[in-house]
Amino acid sequence: MGAPFALRYVFDVADLPRGPLTLVVERPERFRITVNGQVVQPGEGYWRDISFRCVDITGAARAGRNQVVLESVFGTGLELESLYLIGDFAVTAEYVGQAGHLHGQTFDYFRGPFVLIAEPQSLTGADLTRQEGYPFFAGRIVLRQTVTLEDVEGRSFLEFDDPHAIVLKVRVDGRQAEPLILPPYRVEVTGALRAGANQVEVEMVSSLRNLLGPHHLRGGDGDGVGPDHFENEALWTDDYTLVPFGLGRVSLVRRQSGLVPRPMTG
Repeated sequence: MGAPFALRYVFDVADLPRGPLTLVVERPERFRITVNGQVVQPGEGYWRDISFRCVDITGAARAGRNQVVLESVFGTGLELESLYLIGDFAVTAEYVGQAGHLHGQTFDYFRGPFVLIAEPQSLTGADLTRQEGYPFFAGRIVLRQTVTLEDVEGRSFLEFDDPHAIVLKVRVDGRQAEPLILPPYRVEVTGALRAGANQVEVEMVSSLRNLLGPHHLRGGDGDGVGPDHFENEALWTDDYTLVPFGLGRVSLVRRQSGLVPRPMTG
Protein backbone atom coordinates (compact mmCIF):
# COMPACT_ATOMS: atom_id res chain seq x y z
CA MET A 1 0.00 0.00 0.00
CA GLY A 2 1.18 3.49 -0.76
CA ALA A 3 0.91 6.63 1.29
CA PRO A 4 -2.18 8.87 1.06
CA PHE A 5 -1.56 12.39 -0.21
CA ALA A 6 -3.37 15.54 -1.28
CA LEU A 7 -2.39 18.04 -3.99
CA ARG A 8 -3.68 21.59 -3.78
CA TYR A 9 -3.98 23.85 -6.84
CA VAL A 10 -5.29 27.41 -6.88
CA PHE A 11 -6.61 29.66 -9.63
CA ASP A 12 -7.90 33.23 -9.56
CA VAL A 13 -11.04 34.55 -11.24
CA ALA A 14 -11.80 38.22 -11.81
CA ASP A 15 -14.76 37.56 -14.13
CA LEU A 16 -16.63 34.26 -14.11
CA PRO A 17 -16.87 32.86 -17.65
CA ARG A 18 -20.10 33.04 -19.60
CA GLY A 19 -21.04 29.41 -19.98
CA PRO A 20 -19.40 26.25 -18.64
CA LEU A 21 -16.05 26.15 -16.86
CA THR A 22 -14.34 22.79 -17.19
CA LEU A 23 -11.43 21.28 -15.28
CA VAL A 24 -9.37 18.83 -17.33
CA VAL A 25 -7.61 16.08 -15.35
CA GLU A 26 -5.57 13.18 -16.66
CA ARG A 27 -7.18 9.92 -15.42
CA PRO A 28 -9.40 11.63 -12.84
CA GLU A 29 -10.92 8.33 -11.70
CA ARG A 30 -7.76 7.82 -9.62
CA PHE A 31 -8.48 10.87 -7.46
CA ARG A 32 -11.07 12.34 -5.15
CA ILE A 33 -11.49 15.85 -6.52
CA THR A 34 -12.92 18.85 -4.70
CA VAL A 35 -13.29 22.45 -5.85
CA ASN A 36 -13.71 24.96 -3.02
CA GLY A 37 -14.64 22.04 -0.78
CA GLN A 38 -17.30 20.68 -3.14
CA VAL A 39 -16.81 17.16 -4.53
CA VAL A 40 -16.92 17.07 -8.34
CA GLN A 41 -17.14 14.10 -10.67
CA PRO A 42 -15.67 13.52 -14.14
CA GLY A 43 -18.10 13.33 -17.03
CA GLU A 44 -17.99 11.22 -20.17
CA GLY A 45 -16.21 13.76 -22.35
CA TYR A 46 -12.51 14.23 -22.98
CA TRP A 47 -10.33 17.00 -24.38
CA ARG A 48 -7.37 16.64 -26.78
CA ASP A 49 -6.63 13.10 -25.57
CA ILE A 50 -8.86 10.30 -24.27
CA SER A 51 -6.95 10.38 -20.97
CA PHE A 52 -7.65 14.13 -20.53
CA ARG A 53 -11.11 13.83 -18.95
CA CYS A 54 -13.50 16.73 -18.44
CA VAL A 55 -14.90 17.71 -15.03
CA ASP A 56 -17.64 20.36 -14.99
CA ILE A 57 -16.85 22.84 -12.19
CA THR A 58 -19.23 25.61 -13.27
CA GLY A 59 -21.29 25.38 -10.10
CA ALA A 60 -18.30 25.15 -7.78
CA ALA A 61 -16.16 27.99 -9.17
CA ARG A 62 -16.47 31.52 -7.82
CA ALA A 63 -15.00 34.97 -8.27
CA GLY A 64 -11.73 35.42 -6.39
CA ARG A 65 -9.36 32.64 -5.38
CA ASN A 66 -10.42 29.04 -6.02
CA GLN A 67 -8.88 25.88 -4.60
CA VAL A 68 -8.75 22.49 -6.30
CA VAL A 69 -7.68 19.48 -4.21
CA LEU A 70 -6.80 16.05 -5.60
CA GLU A 71 -6.57 13.22 -3.05
CA SER A 72 -5.32 9.70 -3.68
CA VAL A 73 -2.90 7.01 -2.50
CA PHE A 74 0.53 7.14 -4.05
CA GLY A 75 1.49 3.87 -5.68
CA THR A 76 2.90 2.23 -8.79
CA GLY A 77 1.59 3.72 -12.01
CA LEU A 78 0.24 6.92 -10.50
CA GLU A 79 1.56 9.99 -12.29
CA LEU A 80 1.02 13.59 -11.20
CA GLU A 81 0.28 15.82 -14.19
CA SER A 82 -0.80 19.36 -14.95
CA LEU A 83 -4.44 20.40 -14.71
CA TYR A 84 -6.17 22.59 -17.28
CA LEU A 85 -9.11 24.99 -17.26
CA ILE A 86 -11.16 25.39 -20.43
CA GLY A 87 -14.04 27.73 -21.18
CA ASP A 88 -14.90 31.07 -22.74
CA PHE A 89 -12.49 33.37 -20.90
CA ALA A 90 -9.31 35.35 -21.39
CA VAL A 91 -6.28 35.42 -19.09
CA THR A 92 -4.13 38.21 -17.72
CA ALA A 93 -0.73 38.14 -15.98
CA GLU A 94 2.38 40.26 -15.60
CA TYR A 95 4.29 40.45 -18.87
CA VAL A 96 8.03 40.27 -18.15
CA GLY A 97 9.48 40.71 -21.64
CA GLN A 98 10.49 39.08 -24.90
CA ALA A 99 13.75 37.44 -25.92
CA GLY A 100 15.13 35.59 -28.91
CA HIS A 101 16.73 32.16 -29.00
CA LEU A 102 19.88 31.15 -30.83
CA HIS A 103 17.69 28.98 -33.10
CA GLY A 104 15.72 32.04 -34.21
CA GLN A 105 12.57 31.49 -32.16
CA THR A 106 11.08 34.33 -30.10
CA PHE A 107 9.72 33.75 -26.60
CA ASP A 108 7.39 35.79 -24.38
CA TYR A 109 7.92 35.67 -20.61
CA PHE A 110 5.08 35.98 -18.11
CA ARG A 111 4.94 35.94 -14.33
CA GLY A 112 1.97 34.64 -12.36
CA PRO A 113 -0.53 34.67 -10.90
CA PHE A 114 -2.68 34.24 -14.00
CA VAL A 115 -6.22 35.57 -13.59
CA LEU A 116 -9.32 34.62 -15.57
CA ILE A 117 -11.02 37.69 -17.07
CA ALA A 118 -13.83 38.36 -19.53
CA GLU A 119 -13.03 37.85 -23.19
CA PRO A 120 -12.48 41.00 -25.28
CA GLN A 121 -15.36 42.15 -27.49
CA SER A 122 -13.13 42.08 -30.57
CA LEU A 123 -9.61 41.05 -31.56
CA THR A 124 -6.98 42.59 -33.78
CA GLY A 125 -5.21 39.24 -34.06
CA ALA A 126 -1.80 40.89 -34.17
CA ASP A 127 -0.55 39.28 -30.93
CA LEU A 128 -2.94 37.03 -29.04
CA THR A 129 -0.37 35.67 -26.59
CA ARG A 130 0.81 38.97 -25.14
CA GLN A 131 -1.77 41.63 -25.96
CA GLU A 132 -5.21 40.04 -26.20
CA GLY A 133 -5.49 37.58 -23.33
CA TYR A 134 -4.79 34.14 -24.82
CA PRO A 135 -1.32 33.10 -23.60
CA PHE A 136 -2.15 29.38 -23.34
CA PHE A 137 -4.53 29.12 -26.29
CA ALA A 138 -4.32 26.04 -28.51
CA GLY A 139 -6.58 25.62 -31.50
CA ARG A 140 -8.04 27.75 -34.28
CA ILE A 141 -9.13 31.39 -34.30
CA VAL A 142 -10.98 32.98 -37.21
CA LEU A 143 -10.73 36.76 -37.68
CA ARG A 144 -13.14 38.59 -39.98
CA GLN A 145 -13.02 42.08 -41.46
CA THR A 146 -14.98 43.85 -44.19
CA VAL A 147 -12.71 45.39 -46.82
CA THR A 148 -14.27 47.93 -49.19
CA LEU A 149 -12.63 48.54 -52.57
CA GLU A 150 -13.43 51.11 -55.24
CA ASP A 151 -12.05 48.89 -57.99
CA VAL A 152 -10.32 45.54 -58.48
CA GLU A 153 -7.98 46.39 -61.35
CA GLY A 154 -4.64 44.61 -61.43
CA ARG A 155 -3.53 41.78 -59.17
CA SER A 156 -4.18 41.76 -55.42
CA PHE A 157 -2.30 39.95 -52.66
CA LEU A 158 -2.79 39.58 -48.94
CA GLU A 159 0.60 39.77 -47.22
CA PHE A 160 1.49 38.93 -43.61
CA ASP A 161 4.57 40.51 -42.07
CA ASP A 162 6.11 38.20 -39.42
CA PRO A 163 3.08 36.05 -38.53
CA HIS A 164 3.30 33.53 -35.68
CA ALA A 165 1.05 30.56 -36.48
CA ILE A 166 1.44 27.02 -37.75
CA VAL A 167 -1.04 27.51 -40.61
CA LEU A 168 -2.84 30.54 -42.05
CA LYS A 169 -5.99 30.07 -44.13
CA VAL A 170 -7.43 33.01 -46.08
CA ARG A 171 -11.02 33.19 -47.32
CA VAL A 172 -12.66 36.01 -49.28
CA ASP A 173 -16.47 35.86 -49.34
CA GLY A 174 -16.23 32.15 -48.58
CA ARG A 175 -13.64 31.36 -51.26
CA GLN A 176 -10.53 29.83 -49.69
CA ALA A 177 -7.01 30.33 -50.97
CA GLU A 178 -4.13 27.90 -50.57
CA PRO A 179 -3.06 27.54 -46.90
CA LEU A 180 0.14 29.33 -45.90
CA ILE A 181 2.69 27.29 -43.95
CA LEU A 182 6.04 28.73 -45.10
CA PRO A 183 7.40 32.17 -46.03
CA PRO A 184 6.82 34.28 -47.99
CA TYR A 185 3.43 34.65 -46.31
CA ARG A 186 1.63 36.03 -49.33
CA VAL A 187 -1.54 34.79 -51.01
CA GLU A 188 -3.13 36.07 -54.20
CA VAL A 189 -6.79 37.04 -53.85
CA THR A 190 -7.27 38.67 -57.26
CA GLY A 191 -10.08 36.45 -58.48
CA ALA A 192 -11.98 36.55 -55.19
CA LEU A 193 -12.13 40.33 -54.66
CA ARG A 194 -14.83 42.54 -56.15
CA ALA A 195 -15.60 46.24 -56.16
CA GLY A 196 -17.53 47.16 -53.03
CA ALA A 197 -17.61 45.25 -49.74
CA ASN A 198 -15.62 42.02 -49.32
CA GLN A 199 -15.60 39.83 -46.22
CA VAL A 200 -12.05 38.68 -45.58
CA GLU A 201 -11.44 35.87 -43.10
CA VAL A 202 -8.10 34.70 -41.78
CA GLU A 203 -8.01 31.44 -39.83
CA MET A 204 -4.97 30.97 -37.59
CA VAL A 205 -3.98 27.52 -36.36
CA SER A 206 -1.69 27.25 -33.35
CA SER A 207 0.52 24.46 -32.07
CA LEU A 208 0.15 22.82 -28.65
CA ARG A 209 3.36 24.48 -27.41
CA ASN A 210 1.77 27.14 -25.19
CA LEU A 211 -0.72 24.65 -23.79
CA LEU A 212 1.61 21.76 -22.96
CA GLY A 213 4.95 23.50 -22.53
CA PRO A 214 7.73 23.26 -21.53
CA HIS A 215 6.75 26.42 -19.63
CA HIS A 216 9.68 26.90 -17.26
CA LEU A 217 12.79 26.46 -19.39
CA ARG A 218 15.00 29.55 -19.17
CA GLY A 219 15.90 30.69 -22.67
CA GLY A 220 13.15 28.62 -24.26
CA ASP A 221 13.31 25.28 -26.02
CA GLY A 222 15.41 24.56 -29.07
CA ASP A 223 14.65 22.66 -32.26
CA GLY A 224 12.88 19.84 -30.44
CA VAL A 225 11.17 19.06 -27.14
CA GLY A 226 11.63 15.97 -24.97
CA PRO A 227 11.25 14.90 -21.33
CA ASP A 228 14.52 16.59 -20.35
CA HIS A 229 13.07 19.99 -21.24
CA PHE A 230 10.47 19.66 -18.46
CA GLU A 231 12.83 18.71 -15.62
CA ASN A 232 16.03 20.63 -16.31
CA GLU A 233 16.71 22.13 -12.87
CA ALA A 234 19.78 24.02 -14.08
CA LEU A 235 17.68 26.01 -16.56
CA TRP A 236 14.48 26.21 -14.51
CA THR A 237 12.68 29.55 -14.16
CA ASP A 238 9.48 30.29 -12.25
CA ASP A 239 8.44 32.59 -15.08
CA TYR A 240 6.35 31.12 -17.90
CA THR A 241 8.05 30.84 -21.29
CA LEU A 242 5.57 31.03 -24.16
CA VAL A 243 5.73 31.56 -27.91
CA PRO A 244 3.92 34.36 -29.79
CA PHE A 245 0.68 33.58 -31.61
CA GLY A 246 -0.72 36.18 -33.98
CA LEU A 247 -0.90 37.65 -37.47
CA GLY A 248 1.54 40.51 -37.09
CA ARG A 249 0.95 43.26 -39.66
CA VAL A 250 -1.44 42.45 -42.53
CA SER A 251 -1.51 44.37 -45.83
CA LEU A 252 -3.59 44.24 -48.98
CA VAL A 253 -1.13 44.85 -51.80
CA ARG A 254 -2.21 45.96 -55.28
CA ARG A 255 0.18 45.20 -58.14
CA GLN A 256 -0.31 47.70 -60.94
CA SER A 257 1.34 50.84 -62.27
CA GLY A 258 1.11 53.85 -59.97
CA LEU A 259 -0.06 51.91 -56.90
CA VAL A 260 1.98 51.10 -53.82
CA PRO A 261 1.25 48.55 -51.06
CA ARG A 262 -1.36 49.78 -48.61
CA PRO A 263 -2.80 48.38 -45.36
CA MET A 264 -6.20 46.70 -45.30
CA THR A 265 -9.02 49.02 -44.29
CA GLY A 266 -12.48 48.14 -43.15
